[in-house]
Amino acid sequence: MTIEEIVITKLRSERKEKPVNLPYAKSIDIWINAALLKLKLEDKIGKIHWQLNEELSGVVARAKFLEIMNMKVFTFLEFSPTFFNNTKSQKQRREIVYHEVAHVVDSYSATSTGGHNKNWKQLMKLAGVPAKTSYELIR
Repeated sequence: MTIEEIVITKLRSERKEKPVNLPYAKSIDIWINAALLKLKLEDKIGKIHWQLNEELSGVVARAKFLEIMNMKVFTFLEFSPTFFNNTKSQKQRREIVYHEVAHVVDSYSATSTGGHNKNWKQLMKLAGVPAKTSYELIR
């Protein structure tokens, strides 16, 4: 099996369908593509997928990666339902999506060390949003 076939198989086994009646579904798609445009990565538009993960706890969202032969291969973004139900504003939801997109873009860099590194912070600046690592939620 090639690396591409392994990744496709893994994606198919893990990806869940997006809820069709989710209030922010269209916005998330738009924000992902807008972040890519701001980062001058038009070739990646439509290639970053996302899903809700009811089991995601302790974080609002994350970029999910698969390690194959010491290479980090991006799979998709996951958002906790808390993201949808308890964020303070539409602006904050957009910032969180940009935050995760910056992690994906950073992972493509040969110099990436992961996390909230210097490159990630620069990507956030280019995207025009604060390089925040935590967000206050409504309780």
